[in-house]
Amino acid sequence: MNNTISFIDHTPDAGLLDAYSKTITGVVGEIAQSVVHIQVQKKLNDRRTGIDRGQQGSGSGFIISSDGYIVTNSHVIENAVDIKVNFSDGSIEKAELKELIHQRILR
Repeated sequence: MNNTISFIDHTPDAGLLDAYSKTITGVVGEIAQSVVHIQVQKKLNDRRTGIDRGQQGSGSGFIISSDGYIVTNSHVIENAVDIKVNFSDGSIEKAELKELIHQRILR
């Protein structure tokens, strides 16, 4: 039995893969500061007991304008009573919900 291991030479694709890698890292470098982590405190009503209780949640968001607007999914901020945003530089700021836009799916 022959225990020889053979490799396929992908040298012709090396330039293409290198260009792809540089493109991806360049895009990440450009947008990384626009991605934020959102921490929320929600007020939920326990259906069993009828008592309001707090629950923590989190999600991600994207800064979409220079005046501080952030887009996230509605389930991240739904019923939030306190919202904090963690930025890529390590700073944390309190945020407020300005408006919630619901998207409708048409069939």
